Amino acid sequence: MALEMAGLGDRRDSLAGTLPGGYKQRLALGCAILHEPSILFLDEPTSGVDPLSRRGFWKLIYEMSRAGTTVFVTTHYMDEADYCDRLAFIYRGALIAEGTPTELRQEHMTRDVLEIETENAVMAMEALGRHGVETAVFGSLLHATVDSAGRTSPGSGAC
Repeated sequence: MALEMAGLGDRRDSLAGTLPGGYKQRLALGCAILHEPSILFLDEPTSGVDPLSRRGFWKLIYEMSRAGTTVFVTTHYMDEADYCDRLAFIYRGALIAEGTPTELRQEHMTRDVLEIETENAVMAMEALGRHGVETAVFGSLLHATVDSAGRTSPGSGAC
């Protein structure tokens, strides 16, 4: 059952140590749920996993949650945090914010985030930084934090 859930049926005879990283993550999740725990702690379960498998992980997590399992997930993917019922942000060992994704956005995200696709993230970050725009690399995109996306979108002449 765990091999099928993890999509590893064709790897039944492979040693775990020889599997690529994403496959190891899928196998680890399968092993973690074999005994149908009432509480499950998952530390960055989708790290190194392809986007299709990430969706599969979250589908399984939802199913377990609906069935009554309490699932604690740590993640550095903020899009994944949006899947959770409640969030807690910890910084240097201290709880700094807690609530639903909507509550946290309303209370703490007072600025807009623009997603920018660029071939040279470093050059774009430097250019935006000269205009006082805070940026961060997020996957293959650049995120720029601005006061109002409507006033700073392409073609507005703000940057």
